[in-house]
Amino acid sequence: MKHTCIGVSLALMVFLGGSGLRAQQCAEGDCVDGTGTMTWASGDTYTGQWNNGVMDGKGTMTWKDGKRYRGSWKNGLFEGWGALGWPSGEWYEGYFSGGKMEGAGTMQWKNGDRYKGQWKNGRMDGAGAMRFAGGRTVRGIWKEGRPVAGKPADPGNTAMAGAWRALCRCFPGTDAPYNCPSASFVFRGDGGGTFEEREGKRAVSGPIRWELKGSMLTIGRFTKNGKPHGAAQVFIYNAARKWYESRPAPYGPDKKVMSRCVIKKAGAR
Repeated sequence: MKHTCIGVSLALMVFLGGSGLRAQQCAEGDCVDGTGTMTWASGDTYTGQWNNGVMDGKGTMTWKDGKRYRGSWKNGLFEGWGALGWPSGEWYEGYFSGGKMEGAGTMQWKNGDRYKGQWKNGRMDGAGAMRFAGGRTVRGIWKEGRPVAGKPADPGNTAMAGAWRALCRCFPGTDAPYNCPSASFVFRGDGGGTFEEREGKRAVSGPIRWELKGSMLTIGRFTKNGKPHGAAQVFIYNAARKWYESRPAPYGPDKKVMSRCVIKKAGAR
């Protein structure tokens, strides 16, 4: 439960220390349209950039109770990258939108649990990993602060997330061997993603569904309107070469050549 309440407490904090606080008396500098320091009667202090009397730009807010935020602001709310700390020792570092955690970020609780991954509306939402203080790690997909039942929480799936490229060769041919159409993939940790295939000036793109079972990787490609784009591709992991490779299969409209492909993480040699 404690991991799902951050969005609520953060929203209250932003309300108390965000858009409701407009500069009336400035301790130093320009607290209307410039850079200045504002101290409220409560003991809260903000030092940074202002726009039309509202915190906007880079700045640091320190609350009397020990909370502290350092980062970007927009219209009095946390926006963009920032670091937020509580007097309990808990902290969050990452991206915000509209005063709430949004995008990639890392949160550590006072008991030592730490989550690194995607956030939405102040809660863990998307691909991420929770490392518990006892040493156990859960990786997978999160929704509104909780792991999604039925979605992969296998470390292998999270490790596969990212950009991949397929390198194919066709044989025999007039200039055998010659290159087949090139393809690139972006895998998400939930078994979805996108592909792009190029052949000369022709390009096809759309969503994919992929599955990793042991050493076998299966990729199903679909057009933008949801129709299958060719047959599903099957790759087997080659531990010696550290890539996935397909078995030779007929290729082309006349099926007179064979193709063989390998798929490797983008940037891998």
